[in-house]
Formats: sequence, structure tokens, C-alpha cells
Amino acid sequence: MKKIHLAILLAASLNLANAYVMQTYHYGDPLPETSGYTLIKEVPDWVTVYGSSLGVSSHKCCNDNQIIPDGKSGLARSYTIHNNTGSDIPGFKFYHYFNAPPSKNFNARLYHFFYAKRSDRGIVMKDYGIQPREIKIERLSAVQYRVLLDFSNTTIHAGENFPLEGAMYIRMESTDPDAPLTYVSDWARPGHELSGFAITSKSGTVLYGPELNNNGTKTHPTVDNARRVGLLTEYSSRCRNEKNYAWIMMDAEDTYAASTFEISPRPNGAYVYPNKNVGFDYCVQAFTSMPKVPFDYIVLKMDTTCPSGSYEFARIHHTENSNKHTGDVWPNVAKAGEDMKLEYCLVTKNSSSTKDYPVDKLFSVFANYEVTNKISRSRLYIDDEDTNNHNSWDWRGMSSSRQTKVQNIIYGDYDTRMYGIKWIGGGLAKSEASVNMDKAVATDISHAPAIRGFDHSAVSVELQSAGYAKVTIANVKGAVVAKIVKESLQPGVHQIEWNSGIVPNGIYVVTVEHNGKIAAKNVILR
Repeated sequence: MKKIHLAILLAASLNLANAYVMQTYHYGDPLPETSGYTLIKEVPDWVTVYGSSLGVSSHKCCNDNQIIPDGKSGLARSYTIHNNTGSDIPGFKFYHYFNAPPSKNFNARLYHFFYAKRSDRGIVMKDYGIQPREIKIERLSAVQYRVLLDFSNTTIHAGENFPLEGAMYIRMESTDPDAPLTYVSDWARPGHELSGFAITSKSGTVLYGPELNNNGTKTHPTVDNARRVGLLTEYSSRCRNEKNYAWIMMDAEDTYAASTFEISPRPNGAYVYPNKNVGFDYCVQAFTSMPKVPFDYIVLKMDTTCPSGSYEFARIHHTENSNKHTGDVWPNVAKAGEDMKLEYCLVTKNSSSTKDYPVDKLFSVFANYEVTNKISRSRLYIDDEDTNNHNSWDWRGMSSSRQTKVQNIIYGDYDTRMYGIKWIGGGLAKSEASVNMDKAVATDISHAPAIRGFDHSAVSVELQSAGYAKVTIANVKGAVVAKIVKESLQPGVHQIEWNSGIVPNGIYVVTVEHNGKIAAKNVILR
């Protein structure tokens, strides 16, 4: 047995997931032999203890030297509940708060963790004797979740711990094929680093509920009130990072297709492709409440609810069968084989507001505002599927007066028309108006596309994996002169054709998006 366990240790340290076989623990079993450190069943003194009469020991773990599920390392939380109240706790519920990417699919699992005498060591084992009646994941916002562990039938006797030995180990395990583990502790965007726990009675009364940076009170951890929305953008590089970028492609009418911009210039981030499909580029930003301006406007909803002071609704488009998206677009539905459902937030006007524009002037929003020397307005006509047309609205209880405000911006009983605005006036510094993207903005350049050549007829790109490629060509003022989407490409170098037409020679910015990775380069067209 000793040789087998040493082999397991070696496999785990090399991150060989398939070589690791997790052991099962039963109460009273001796702990396995280890190499270089001693495992213990008690809670060591270097673990943080929250509370007194009813308390919880909690420790963030594990690093590369610790053996955890699937033989891989990553951060998670271990918990031990201490009942020093002097009386039994006849059933309880435990809540673990965490952050995770929106639209990811994952399971919560409970294991048994045993500490070592060293703070950078430990082992995780299966233990069916400490499993709750139910494990449920509850979404609090697009990025905030909590796991409910229902121990209603488990009593913690006075003076005892749960578990009696070691600690509970709550692990988020992604079911997405490209992400076998979800690193819930490090993903959260700024302002959403929510993490904490709460213990309640089986009826729901909070017995103890600190956040993990203080001793807490008898409440659940605070939930951030900021909510995510999508703002139209011309370049994904203007998002805070690539996780905040999303592209939606609507498969509009194929027969006698007529999607077009009826009023120009188009807003940032909205496109009609040569095949008359329609695309939208979004940056995801978070607002506690949406800024008020002297006109109504609409942004894409990308959270459980709209920010404070705005009103949600949805438009259902009876599209063709090849809708697409990249990035996280939840709760919107934009996928092949289903009608597209886009959810929005209406922000009503405040006539006394002194603001000229509601968001960063690099972005666009949907609004039907009069043209000024600072703001341009466009109207996009979307030739939705028009055979047995079933375009519809989901008003979510919105009042008729607000519905009228919406339909002044987005309207159509059959095909859809949408007004959009963008900032064209002064007030933009040169550094904001110009474009400088010489280096790739993909965080993992080993899988990023590369731009190998550019001329009047084609863009040469190299792809590291199979998938789509979206190429955008813009002049140095930020105006897009071409946008091409190619599907089902294989790894290697590809010549993506484009017709430069009357585009003059000069410096252009070529941006390539491939499977969520983005590269951009300044090039000269001669």
C-alpha cells in the first residue's frame, strides 16, 4: 500500500489527472501514509476560527503540493463547524458563497479534507458519511452564487464538531469540456469578490454568518448590488478584459434578405454582414444604477436583474437556424436552432440631467435621440424571418407608458427596427479617439490567432485550433471599413478574402477574433 500511495503522490504532483484515484474515508479509519508530512484529524492552530460559542474554522486551500479531487490543484474552502453553545443543534443548513463566470455549468461536491502539520499540505478523500440531504447551487447575480448544503437531518451535539474529524471541503467542478475545474476564488471581476458562509437552522434562521474578512454577525454575507449590462463597442480591446467581451450574430432572413442601416452612420458595435445577417459587439460593464440623461435609452441586460432604476423587457426574434455568439451572453439566448431572445434594460430620461451622454463616449446605446453636433443617430432594419412571423415581446409586467418608450427605440410587429446613437462631438482626448493595438490582447497567446499578412484582397491569419475567425479592418480614426466572419476553419494559415474597393492606402488596424482569443495589429495598406 505504501508504494501505491507514493505513486499517487507523484502523479498528483505532476498534475496527471487520470493517474489519481481518490481514496474513500470511513469514520475511524487510519489516515493513509504520506511522503514528507503527517496528516492529522484535528483542526490545526494555524487555521482561522470565526466565532466563539458557535464557530467555524475555515481555510482557503489548496496549492500544488496538496492532493485534491482529480489529482489537480486549485483554490477551494474547507470548513469545520464548532458547537460550543452548550446544547445540540438539531439539523442545520450551510451556505457557501462564491464567484464564478456567468453561464458556466458546474456541480458542487462535498469531500472530506484532512490537514497536515504543515499549512501547505493536506489530502482530500471521499466520505459518504458526511453527505447532506441535498446540495443546491443558487444564483444571486450573473457572477455571484451560493451553495446550499442541507443537513436538516444531521445533529451537531453540544461540544462536538462537524465533521468530527477534519473538515468539509466544498469543491466547484465544472462540467464544461474545456474547463474541468472552475477556479471560483480568483475569477471575480472587481467589486464582486463576494465570499463567505452562513449557518442557519433547518427552518432558515441565521445562527452565524460572517463574511471571510471579519467575525461577522447573524446575517447572510452582503451581496453586491451592481448588475452587468452590455454596451455596444467597436473593438473588444476597449473592454476591461476579454471576459467582458461578447459577440451576438443574428441569422436574419435568407430569402430576399434586406437587413440594412436605413439611417447612417451606424452606431459602434452594430453590423450588417454581406449575407444580411446582423451582428452586435458588446462590452460588459457593471452599474449599481444606470446614469440618467435627458433622453430614454436601452442597454443589453446581462445579469439576473437590471441595475436599480431601469426596467427589464425582452424581444423574441423569429430568426433562421444559425444564430451564434461568443463570450458569455447569459441570460440572452443566441444559439443555433432556437429563436433569438435578447433581454434589455430601459433607462427612462431625466429632463433636468446635465449629462450629454450616459456612458463612456467610446460605447453606443440604443436610443432615438435627436441628432446634435455631439451625437449621431442611426436606424437598423433587421429583416427577421418573415414566413409565419412570430416576433414578440416579453414585457415582464412593464407599464404601458414604458412600453411606449421602448417602442420609440425598438419597434416592429413583424421585422424589427432599432435606433442607436454614438458620440461624435468634442470632449474626446486624442488618446481615446485614436487606436493603438500593436500587440495581441489575448491573455493566452499560445492559443491566440496571428496576423501574417494584409493587402487589398486578403488578410492572412494563422489559427491554432479549429473554429471560426472574425476579422475587422478599421482606419486609424476607428471607422470600420470591413468585417468578415468565416466559420469551420481548421488550424493553420488562411487567406481571408475582402474587397478593399475604394478604400485608400494608409494605416489600418486589423483585429482577429478566434474562439474567444483576440489579436490586433497596425498594418499598412499599399
